[in-house]
Amino acid sequence: MKKIFKTDRVSRGVILMTVSNLTVKAAGLLFKIPLTALIGETGMGYFNSAYTLFTWLYMLSAAGLPAAASMLIARIPDSRRRDGAMRVFTTSLGIFTAVGLFGCAVLIFASGAIAHVMRVEASAPAIAAIAPTLFFVCQSAALRGYFQGFGDLRPHSVSQIAEALGKAALGTALAYHAIRNGRSISEAAAYAAAGITVGVAAGMIILYLYFIFAKKQTDERDRTPRLTVASRLIRAAFPITLSSSVMSLANLIDSLIMTRALHASGMSQAETAAVWGNYSSLAVPMFNLPPVLTMPIAYALLPALSGEIALGNREKAIKLTKDAASATAVLAVPCAVGLAAMSGPILSLLFADDVAERGAVMLTLLAPSSMLLCVLGLTNTVLQACGRERVPLYAMLCGAAVKLSSTWLLTPIIGKFATPLSTFLCYLTATVISAAAIGALTPLSGAVGLPLYIKPLVMSMLSVTAAVFVYPIAGTLVSVGIAAAGYFGLMAISEGKSLHGILHKSKGSS
Repeated sequence: MKKIFKTDRVSRGVILMTVSNLTVKAAGLLFKIPLTALIGETGMGYFNSAYTLFTWLYMLSAAGLPAAASMLIARIPDSRRRDGAMRVFTTSLGIFTAVGLFGCAVLIFASGAIAHVMRVEASAPAIAAIAPTLFFVCQSAALRGYFQGFGDLRPHSVSQIAEALGKAALGTALAYHAIRNGRSISEAAAYAAAGITVGVAAGMIILYLYFIFAKKQTDERDRTPRLTVASRLIRAAFPITLSSSVMSLANLIDSLIMTRALHASGMSQAETAAVWGNYSSLAVPMFNLPPVLTMPIAYALLPALSGEIALGNREKAIKLTKDAASATAVLAVPCAVGLAAMSGPILSLLFADDVAERGAVMLTLLAPSSMLLCVLGLTNTVLQACGRERVPLYAMLCGAAVKLSSTWLLTPIIGKFATPLSTFLCYLTATVISAAAIGALTPLSGAVGLPLYIKPLVMSMLSVTAAVFVYPIAGTLVSVGIAAAGYFGLMAISEGKSLHGILHKSKGSS
């Protein structure tokens, strides 16, 4: 990884962040499995209605800030980077503290009205319970941007682990306490949401502790006017935030279209919530698993690529981008193929057979989109580092338009299956636009190309086909292990190198 990420510290940070992301996902599954058993699919519908809304407001409030702050910090000359970084941090903290407080207030006081619009009125307590999380998230975002600007991903990683473990333990415990004391299903969902709030607060505290120790090495001598810093932050963060929040808003509207259409077809509110709860609790978390592996690549690439672009080092920038794209392809493609082909067995490992069976088809349809999401994360990062922050916004707007229109048209025809199909069309549209823009608008033409994905796709299909045949005899875990070993073995043979060599080559480490 040294060739991509420059220092051992950053390489270790990427590895730690990958581990932390996997821990977060594992904790999320460990949270949702007992929570589903406690409050059922209907209760999960109430819980996920609140969580989907929170995700959109989180994106709107804080998604662009760490990226914008890290880019500004990375572009500051080394001689005054630490001083300038403090100026960026204190300015961003003031802005987003106000944003977090505003978002928190909106969720608390409008929870009933929002739940009514979603046609899931019983989700109002959960919406109010998760509201304070926005304040803590905004604080964390400012701190993460500060550390990311120096290529230090360790605080981000440790705080994520604290958040995940906190919400899993407390959310489950609080929901159990509510059920045991005779609370309703909607109240139990609210207790679970409160566990998320406490977990996020714990992550924020850890980031502040890291900052307190790091601040001993800083001295804010930078005298750049705060209005100037704020203007630069907003100009950089605004398009990134919008491009992130557009998709979250599209997912929120998508859920509204889905739930309202199912309700209009004759389902009761409880039945509608159960369908939505199954999709959002089983298929969606698995869909979000491959990006967990590729996200650290984009996090580390952003400040490194921004710095090389600012210095005019085109050759190094192209090399960084190619290495990151290759790593993304090697990790994302087999995950998507495996989830699509083995959706039923994988879900049956974690959930009851009847619940898993209802979610399996949804996951099969949704899985290909996970690969596109990984690629889109990389292409958007490259565009942002090259100063083309608005292009990802336009790409996401086009994707969201495709998603909403296809959901609207397909839901009356194919019901709940319209949502995963529209998601695929959405990310396909956005990815094509974003990748084309790299060739047309940046000096990195050819660094991200389709040929990188052909070999991983062929090898994935071969290895997963073998796993499907073995599954009836050996079971899920053995067949998945065979698929993984077969994939990396075939990749190694095709390159004529060892498994260790192919992995490091794909990550730019060889």
